[in-house]
Amino acid sequence: MFTELFFELAVGPIVEGDLVSARWIGCGRTSEGPMSFFGNDILRVRDGRFAEYWVASSAGS
Repeated sequence: MFTELFFELAVGPIVEGDLVSARWIGCGRTSEGPMSFFGNDILRVRDGRFAEYWVASSAGS
């Protein structure tokens, strides 16, 4: 879908207890031209590994 793709952290990472979260912005190029999108990730850490992962993302402007 993308010929070029990069991500930038907008906020974070933020760590509290066993949770890690961040807000990111993604940019890339599609066959229709440039596209941006953004999202939030939340991860739960257990025994030094990511045990759960939630993401919400949306198209940007």
